[in-house]
Amino acid sequence: RTLKKDAKKLSNTFYHVSHLSTESRTASIVTLAYFVVLLTVMFTTWGVIFWNQVSGKYLCHTIFAQFGDEVVPMLGAFSGLFCLHSQSFGGRMSYRDGRDGGALLAYCLEQKRWTLSLTTDNVYDPCTWIAASDESKDFDVLTTATSQWIVRNAKMRIVPLSQHFLACHDCLYVDNFCGEYGTCIKIGDEDDTCECDPGYFGLRWLRVYRAL
Repeated sequence: RTLKKDAKKLSNTFYHVSHLSTESRTASIVTLAYFVVLLTVMFTTWGVIFWNQVSGKYLCHTIFAQFGDEVVPMLGAFSGLFCLHSQSFGGRMSYRDGRDGGALLAYCLEQKRWTLSLTTDNVYDPCTWIAASDESKDFDVLTTATSQWIVRNAKMRIVPLSQHFLACHDCLYVDNFCGEYGTCIKIGDEDDTCECDPGYFGLRWLRVYRAL
């Protein structure tokens, strides 16, 4: 009987729930607005960084590449300067050596590798390669400079490439990059190159020789 009486008393009890004050509602709206602004700034910044990354804003405009030719003798012919190209593969910018029918350094999305390939009927396919890096998801081919590259031997077996060298060749922001007998010359808005003094030739001071 006591329990029944208490239950009835509880059922007849009213509770007053106060509504949020004007100040509380304003504070909530301001907090929400700050949160929306913060998210907008964050995603906008991420979008700008991503766009600059895929468009090559953070990349070197010229790189020097050298590949060992012990397994594939023709690789030695493609050592030299590669310039940043507007065509992208796998969402990553590519580099070309500037010669007609020349070589391409680009990303093969199917195999997740940076590769060295040749043109066929003026069509570039980085997945049909003559040399390739280890698997990589990086947007910059220079990140593969310290990783293993591979080639196919005469029996079409994949074997490690004995040696390779990749380095940025932008000279504008590096002191004495072109050496004692060269001068860094700006070309256009972003490109640059080493111009040798009369009687000298080469890429930079390590490769500048007196003309005979």
